[in-house]
Amino acid sequence: MHPILFQFPHWTLYTYGLCVAIAAAVSFALAMNRSAWFGFSREKASDLVFTVFVSGVIGARFLYVALAWDEFRVRPIRMLYFQEGGLIWYGGFVAAVLGGWIFSRLSRMKPLAVLDFFAPLIPLAHAIGRLGCFFNGCCYGKPSSSRWAVLFPGDTVPRLPVQLHEAVFLVVLSFFLFKVRLRNPADGRIFFLYLFFYGMGRFVIEFWRGDQNYCAGATIPQWMSLPLIVLGLAGFLWARTKRSL
Repeated sequence: MHPILFQFPHWTLYTYGLCVAIAAAVSFALAMNRSAWFGFSREKASDLVFTVFVSGVIGARFLYVALAWDEFRVRPIRMLYFQEGGLIWYGGFVAAVLGGWIFSRLSRMKPLAVLDFFAPLIPLAHAIGRLGCFFNGCCYGKPSSSRWAVLFPGDTVPRLPVQLHEAVFLVVLSFFLFKVRLRNPADGRIFFLYLFFYGMGRFVIEFWRGDQNYCAGATIPQWMSLPLIVLGLAGFLWARTKRSL
């Protein structure tokens, strides 16, 4: 693994931070390219992407710090060291959706159209972030003797590279959602499809994670995935019968 790409006397380039930056750049470029398709001006789309990305990063970091407060209690300034890793997707997702929803309301944009606008971009950016997790050595899998297992630095046993497994799943999901968009479905259907399939995929992948604690027979992310699955399915069926909001 390579958690640090370059290190200079007063500056360090972390692989995880670089992947987050690449994810942001790719999302921004694709959003600008697709803005006209959704009837958004490039200026409004740019502001929307910025709002959603910043909200997501802050939310993801906030949840991580809240759940690992003992790591930051002695030196709280480390809460700002985003480049070292430590982002929880669920916190980022909730904050990003909330930020996008508020922005759409203030800008007189259709909230469901905004959610559809971002739906294919979220898993693609998430996949790039998972590559950062792999190089950072976090979010690792269970010990394994398979030939695909990887020995992470500081570990004593090979583990499943579930970060790469999830990255592949997310890329496939992203392309699927892009393809669904070509059919011009009703507002909300793409986003709800994302919720359903990501919730299902994350629930399954968690069985191979090796860094999670179990609560009542399941990991915390698995419990969090269940509402996504239910909401995604219910929302998709609702969007099929309702007019755009």
